[in-house]
Amino acid sequence: MPKPALAASPLAAAIDRAATAAGVPPASLEVAPLFGQCPPLETMDPAPLARLAACTRLSLSTNAIDRVAGLGGMPRLTSLSLGRNALRRLDGVEAATGLQELWVSYNQLDKLVCGGGGEAGGWWKVGPATAAPLPLPF
Repeated sequence: MPKPALAASPLAAAIDRAATAAGVPPASLEVAPLFGQCPPLETMDPAPLARLAACTRLSLSTNAIDRVAGLGGMPRLTSLSLGRNALRRLDGVEAATGLQELWVSYNQLDKLVCGGGGEAGGWWKVGPATAAPLPLPF
């Protein structure tokens, strides 16, 4: 008896729906509106995200994502929206080397230091009541 086919991950299924709605294959999708999925997305799986080779704008806001991953396979990504998720840290964002915009409001971030470390090589420093931009590498 043949094995049943594996179900696509929720992220892969959301990407397929967005590509179908746009009338293009996932590899040609430039704007990926994956926000507010039902049920909410919980992970950023690298394999499905790597299918978005042409994507410049990725919106994963209003989901239940708790960590950033899989951005290294998206060389054209310039805008990333991760607002209204369950993020506590932004480790993994540095893999998006062309990133120009990052939206992370309404998460569980209370302290943030990311990038190369130290103020000269870091990106931002955020505390509970203040946000101080540091020189950005992009």
